Amino acid sequence: MPGEVAASIESIELRHDKDGNPIRKSKLHAKMPAITKLGEHFNLWEKEDAQSQTNNFFAVFLECVRTGEIEEEMKLRGLLPKVEAVEGEVVREEQAGSEPGQ
Repeated sequence: MPGEVAASIESIELRHDKDGNPIRKSKLHAKMPAITKLGEHFNLWEKEDAQSQTNNFFAVFLECVRTGEIEEEMKLRGLLPKVEAVEGEVVREEQAGSEPGQ
């Protein structure tokens, strides 16, 4: 097992059910504290006394992604890749009569 994988494991639990079958549980270290500190270090989002969120371009970008505004703009510009349907997968439907790039 690579060192970076081993370092990400917080705990491993091995038990047996009443029939003797093994039950394995593993828990990985939480990522959010590290991501939060990394983002604060690179000023990707606000600290308690930092600039307002309206001036924080990364936060604005994330909000646009969350609301779907980015995807709508990509549809308007014809930048979304065409996806072929694969059995068992859900594919987004294009609006009737619209072609990419129109």
